[in-house]
Parts: sequence; structure tokens; C-alpha cells
Amino acid sequence: MSSSTSFYHKLLPALVGLFLIAGCAGQKEMVKSAPTGGGYRIAVLPIDNLSGGKAPLKELGLKLAGNVKAAGFDILPDASLDRFMARHRMRNIGGIDEDLAKAFAEEEGVKGVLVSSLEYYADSFPPKISVTSRLVSTGNDPEILWMDSAALAGNDAPGIFDTGLIREAATLSDKAFGQLARSLSADFAVGFRGEQRGAQKIFPPRRFYRKALAADKQFRIVVLPLYNRSGRKYAGEIMALHFVQELHRLGNFHVVEPGMVRSKLLQHRLIMEGGVSNANADVIFDVLRANMLLTGKVLDYQDARGESGIPTVDFSTAILDRESHMLVLSADSYNTGDERVHFFDLGRINTACGLAMEMVRGIVGQLVPR
Repeated sequence: MSSSTSFYHKLLPALVGLFLIAGCAGQKEMVKSAPTGGGYRIAVLPIDNLSGGKAPLKELGLKLAGNVKAAGFDILPDASLDRFMARHRMRNIGGIDEDLAKAFAEEEGVKGVLVSSLEYYADSFPPKISVTSRLVSTGNDPEILWMDSAALAGNDAPGIFDTGLIREAATLSDKAFGQLARSLSADFAVGFRGEQRGAQKIFPPRRFYRKALAADKQFRIVVLPLYNRSGRKYAGEIMALHFVQELHRLGNFHVVEPGMVRSKLLQHRLIMEGGVSNANADVIFDVLRANMLLTGKVLDYQDARGESGIPTVDFSTAILDRESHMLVLSADSYNTGDERVHFFDLGRINTACGLAMEMVRGIVGQLVPR
């Protein structure tokens, strides 16, 4: 009897502590960014749907624009954006090229264009959303100023007695877009330095080769959509965005805006089914003024279905150097979201986006010597 009483006396403070931690975490989510972007006009493009399924894109787009506006930025009105897109016959919303960047600056006074891609959306329990956004500068030479992703699931942090479960898709999307708006505001406040964030989990590649690169040399890199051999639609474009995001955070890598890459590929009628040839690589290097080229293939890209599903990501990648036409990096990666999880599902990754980000971070983090 005394041992049982002692056990409960020890358990009660632990439970109280966990409830307090959960309460503090909830309060932290409610903190809003200070309005630091006043006078900085942003055009928020409609969300590009790479999920391969249906999603309330208009509703999600309004939430994204609302959060960015609440962070203090001046948003180009929807009517003006619609007229601009019609005037320039703008059909691709997954990026911008030089002509559009110049027109946005001259005609609408826009300083940045916010490009967003929806990777995954599920409104059944547990709800899930994966979205990537980037801010691209306008003018004669568009470049990526900021980029980040939000990959959330309603069962990421269930907590004691499931008090941390998020059951409504609308609540989860509010959290995701609030997270992105805070990230944009914070990076704007420090001059878009694109500093590397600490990773929750690092998944090193299964096979890796890297040629030593000079830490003080600047590189301009083109990231091509990876060749998609998986059953997931748009997996090649999605993986390319993950690499763009992580490479952008490296101080000595300048990543060419994907919208410019797409425009030049179409303009020069470059078709690269199965891989990029040396001849195509030379054209890409020339027209995009690059000295590095990233390519690869996706073998598997599966999101977790339902409450017990486990995401799986399998890909290979390589970076080609312009001067030598030799590989400076080659890697193969395969991981699942339940690796290194031993009890109570602590540390489990519930989205393919979240898993892929950590896998790509594990590769890119080794690209430049510390």
C-alpha cells in the first residue's frame, strides 16, 4: 500500500509538469510577429497544387495572404494581381522569370513575389498539410530572398490524454501559415540572410561522395526537377524544392529561381527524360550563368495515410561541376518516418515533406566543409 502511494506521489508532479509544458507551448503559438514589413509590397500568387489531389486552394491562399498581411507586409490587392496575370497571360504560378519580375516591379510597385506550393493536404483525421513558400525579388535579376516549409500533422504532438491532438484541418492550416509568416517576418527583419536553422533530426545519406569545395568560393547552382520514377505525382518537382530551400541557406551558394529554370528549359526546348546529357548541361550552364547543376531521381515518395501510416522517401542526387564536367557530390538516401523511434512514437515524422527536408539537410550540410 505504501509503495503504491509513493508511486502516485511521484507520478502527480510529472503529470502536472507535462500539462504546464503543453500550456506554455500553446501560448507560444499564439505570439504574433511584430509588423516589420510595412511599405514592403508583396504579390502573393495563388498556391500551386503539387499534392496530386483536391484541396481548398482558394481558402488556403486567403489564409496565407492574411497571415503575411498580419505580419506587417503590404499585399498587392487581389484585383490588381488578377489583372496583372491576365495581362501577361501568366499561367505558371510555380515561379517567375525575368520578364515577369521586371513587370511586377514596374507596373505594380511590387518588391517581392511570394510563390507557394502545396505538397500534401488531408482533411480526414489526423489532418495533414505540407506547404513550401519562397519570396522572390523583382526587377532585372530575380533571386530567392527567403524560403521555408511547414509540414504538420494533427497527431505530431498528441501529449497526455491526447490533449495536443489537432482534429480540424482548418486549425492545422492556420498553424502552418502562421508559422511561415513568422519565419518570413523574422528573416526580413535581419535582411534576408537565409541562415541555417537547427534540424530536429538529421538523416545522413546511405551512400555519399563529396569532392572538396573551397569554403570561400561562390557558386551559382541550377536545381533541375528530379526524374520521377515513383508513383507519386510531382515528386520530382517537390524534391527539387527541398534542395532549393536547403542550398539557399548556404552562404556561398546562389540558387537560380526555379521559375527562371523552367522558362529557359521551355525556351531552348530541353527535354531531359531519364537524365541530363552533357550537351543539355552546357546549354543550361550558359543561359543561366551557372557553374553547378543538381539533378537526380526519385524512387519512392509516400506520405503517411491515416493515423498509423509511415512516410517513406527514397531518392538519389548528383551535382555536376561546369569546369570539369565531373561530379562534386553524389548521394543515395532512403528513410522512413519511424526510424529511431522506440516508444510512444516520440520523434516520429508524420509527413513525407518533413522526412525529405531532414534527408536533404543531411546531404547539403556535408557539402561545404565546416
